[in-house]
Amino acid sequence: MRSKIVGLLFALVATLGLGLMTAAPATAGTGACASGNFCAWYYSNYEGPSASWSGNDPNWSDNYLSNGANIDNDDQSWRNNGTACAGCDHVRIYDGYNYSGQIACLHFGDEGWYPNANPADRGSSHRWGGEC
Repeated sequence: MRSKIVGLLFALVATLGLGLMTAAPATAGTGACASGNFCAWYYSNYEGPSASWSGNDPNWSDNYLSNGANIDNDDQSWRNNGTACAGCDHVRIYDGYNYSGQIACLHFGDEGWYPNANPADRGSSHRWGGEC
């Protein structure tokens, strides 16, 4: 049921002109993301270097990866591995600093990867909050 809801949400965003998006099942990918964190990977399918946060970040430009790249506008996979809580377990991803221009929202336990499609390589900030 959850994967159907995630698929419908991604389809809705794509319909609104944000491009084609592929939602991966919760068990897909090889990248690790610590419990309680939101993670973003440099490559699709949760591969390559990644950034991990337990809280909000209004500016990804200071998040450097093991390959020397900056995750700001270089993100192709996301995973919300947060802790379930009412009003605080969804992650909104923005293409602007300071939470401007929301491009996606991940429910607790959701993930997505976007090779060569929006919102790939557009993340610049994120914050935790309530229902998307």
